[in-house]
This record gives sequence, C-alpha cells and structure tokens, in this order.
Amino acid sequence: MPIRRPVIAALAFALAGPAGASAGTLAPPAGPVAPTMRTLEQINPGVPISQVAPGPDSAHLITQAGRYYLDQDVVGGMLQNGIRIDNPGGPVVIDGNGFSVIAGPDPLDGIRCDLPTDAVRLSNMFIKGWSNGILVDPGNGQDVVRFEIVLEKIRVTSVSIDGIGVASGDRPIELLVSDSSFDGGGGSAIHVNPELTATQGAVPYVRYKLERCFVKSWSTSGIDLPPSSGGTIERTIVEDTGFFGMRLGDDARLDEIQIFNAGTMGLSAGLYIAVTNSVIELSGNTNFLLGDGAWIENSVSGSAGVQGMILGNHSHLANVLVENNDRAVLAGRDLVARESVLFGALETGSYLNLKNSVVVVDLDSPTYRPSRLLDGLHTISGCEFDAHGNSSANLPFVRIEGPDARIRDTKFLAADPQPTPLAFGPEFVRFEGDRVDCQDSGVYGLWSACIGIDLLAGTKGHIVRNCMFVGDDAGTDTIGIEATAVDGKLIVGNNFTQLGGFAMPVQFSGTGIVGAIVTSLSSNPGPDRNLHVP
Repeated sequence: MPIRRPVIAALAFALAGPAGASAGTLAPPAGPVAPTMRTLEQINPGVPISQVAPGPDSAHLITQAGRYYLDQDVVGGMLQNGIRIDNPGGPVVIDGNGFSVIAGPDPLDGIRCDLPTDAVRLSNMFIKGWSNGILVDPGNGQDVVRFEIVLEKIRVTSVSIDGIGVASGDRPIELLVSDSSFDGGGGSAIHVNPELTATQGAVPYVRYKLERCFVKSWSTSGIDLPPSSGGTIERTIVEDTGFFGMRLGDDARLDEIQIFNAGTMGLSAGLYIAVTNSVIELSGNTNFLLGDGAWIENSVSGSAGVQGMILGNHSHLANVLVENNDRAVLAGRDLVARESVLFGALETGSYLNLKNSVVVVDLDSPTYRPSRLLDGLHTISGCEFDAHGNSSANLPFVRIEGPDARIRDTKFLAADPQPTPLAFGPEFVRFEGDRVDCQDSGVYGLWSACIGIDLLAGTKGHIVRNCMFVGDDAGTDTIGIEATAVDGKLIVGNNFTQLGGFAMPVQFSGTGIVGAIVTSLSSNPGPDRNLHVP
C-alpha cells in the first residue's frame, strides 16, 4: 500500500527534532593541538637514579633490567664509576632528563656496562671528566643474535680515554648514535675495539648508524670502528684529531660528513665505501684512503699534507673537487672519473676512463710531479690538463706509460709563459706505449725548446689527427710532434700548428722510422721547417 504524503511529512518533522535545535560546534578548542594520551614515560617513567644503591666501585649499581631516569646529577667519588650496569638480565634504558654524570677524583668510567643481555639505551645526559665516558664490555655469547647500544642526545667531554668505548668479545654489535657530541679526550670519540671477534656466519661484523654527531679534539681518532664493521654515517662533523678523522671497515655509506684537521688520514676505510656530499680537508697526509670499489660523488677533498686521495681498484669519482695537492689522486686500475676537477697530479693504473674533467698542476711546487697513467688502455675525452707556473725541471706534464691510449677532444695547456728558454724543455705529453690514438685535441702554450707530443722511442702504431699545436711565443727547437725512432706505422694527419720562430710542427729523429704517413699538415707562415726527418 503506498505511503501517504501526511505520514512522510510527520516522519520528516520527527527526525528534524525540536524547533530551534542545532548541531554542536565544529571549531577546535583554543591553543595548540596536543596528544590526549599519556606517553610511556608518563605511565612508567622507571626508577629514579636516587633510589639506586651504590656499588663497591660506583655511585650507582644497576643489576636489574628496566627503565631508569636521572632525577639529579650523578657525581662520582674517588676511584669510582658513575653508573655501573652489571649483568642485568635484560635491556636497560636510562633517560638522563638533562642531568649530568660528573667525575670525581681519579675517576673510572662515567657509565660502565658489563655483560649486558641484549640492549643498553642512554639518552639526554651530559658526561664529563671520566676515563671513558661510556664503556661497554659485551662479553661472549653467540646465542644472542644481536646486542644494541643506542645513544641519543648524549654529550661527552673532557675524558682521558674514549668517549664511547666498546671492549672486545664475540658478540654481534649494533651501535646507533644520534644527535650527540664528543668534545675533547685522550683517545677516540667513538671506539670499537678492532680485536672484536663477533661473527655472523663466517663474517665478523659490527653494524652502526651514526647521524647528526659532532666530534672535536681527540688525541687518537674521531670515529674508530674495526675492519669487521659496516653501516652509515650521516650529517656528522669531525675536527682536530691526532691520527684519523674516521677509520672504518668495509661497506660504509657516508653522506654529508665533514672532516677537518686529522693528524694523518681524514677518512681511512676498507672496501665498497660510498661518500656523497662531503668535505674532507687539511689532513696531515691523505684526505681519502679507500679500498677497492670506492664511490665518491659531489664531494670535496681540500688541501692535505701529501695527497688528496688514495683509492683501490674499480673506483668512481663524479663531480669531485680535489684541491691543492702535488698528487691529487693515486688510484689502482679501472678508475672512472667524470665532471671532476683535480688540482694536482693524477696517477692511476690501467683502464682509466676520464671524462669532462680538468687536471691542474703547479710547476713551481718544489715537489712537483707529472700525471702518470700506467699500464695502458686509457680513455680520455672532453678533458683539460693545465700547467701553471714556470717549469724548472725537465719533466713532462702528462706521462701515458702503457699501450692503447685513446684521447678525444682534450686540451693540454701551459697557462703561464716561460720567462727564459730552456735548453731541454719538458714535453707536454709523453706517450711511452704503443698504439696511441689522439684526435680532435690540442696542445696550447708551447714555448721555446719544448715538445707538444712526444712519441717515445721503440713505440709503434700511433695516430695523431685533427689536432692543434699553438705557441705564440715558441722559438728555436720548439716541436709540435716528436717521433724518436718510432717503429711501425705512424699516421699524422690534418693537424694545424701556430708556433712561429724556428719551430717544427713535426720532427722525426733517430733511426728506424718505418711507415710514416704525414698528410694535410698546415702551419703558420715561417721558415721551411714544418717537417724534419733526419
């Protein structure tokens, strides 16, 4: 039966409620939005440290797992630890609430943890004046899969040994440190004993994650982790260390780190290290010392005592600046470098791939050394090799010592004119291996008695095409291409020279020249010495 219209009207009136009724306001209460539930710390803040009894060698001795918090400063007595955690049987969490752990006379350690079960977590405290700020002895226990040390918002200062020290044992370690600072000590800010023998399967390891930390003024090292370690370090600064800024094991990832004034090495690490968006400078010897498989990107190596970088095999540089070192990079074989600027010599093994990069050397340096590309099979494209200063040594700018070098679109440039002619000027580029293929490139700034490209005696199979040899101040015995007793086919074609004076664009000297082909050689007007064959 159809519902009549009066019934529908009555239902609508009933649902609308009494006349004048309205819904509640949707406007939020005044003031900032805040959680309405209590935090875990409010529900169970733990045991106040003032209620923890002292031990025979500590101001407070913790022997039970649980949560603790500082409700006052902890001040150690003579020959005491501040807080000692001894075999607690479970995880221990201590919230410092902004209080301090302060050493007494002849102190031991600020917080010492012996034989922990699975985790120690410390936060929000200031630790000052101890032997070690925090010392952890994980002991032995392969049945435990992982032992965690978690530190957050910790400040350690004025200790005589380490800021954080982890003693030896066979337990796997996971170290997490964030938003903390370590200022002044006789050892290292963060130090895990290198004799730690923890294993996961057959591979020893310590895993770590360090972020937003500041480390300054340590007599040994800033961050010193063992060879059996790997992890990440982010947004961390290390300054003024006696030996190493950071010493790490294999498989580390570093992003936005800064290391300044390390006594010996800025960063020393093992295999497969990735460094991005970082700066290391003013190291006493070397800024970067890395093993095979290093990847460095968007980073700067500043001045160092000896060299900017020492790298193993199969390394990669991308958008890297190396400043003011006699040797910018010393690398093994298979180095890839692109979009980088190196102030100092480049020395590398075979299979160099150098692309769109600049290498700058200072001829006036008392320890000047040429760039050396060893063992052959090099590819150089879109690059520039610049020499500044006045050469006082009969050394080439670049030595390519192995066979099968391929050069494209590359400039070799002397930026500063020489004040006086040299009796035996240096070569800009010396090829000491067979089968050089140099095309679409140039040598600029040639001066008296120097050589643009020197094809060394006994080599063979060279091609030099479409290249420029320019030296407005060139004079007597300046040579564009020198071929000394080259054995085998030599092709020199479509090259342009602007040398002036009594310069020779191409000179063949010695005996045994075989199969030389010279075509389309053009030069500026001058004496008829464009080609000299003895």
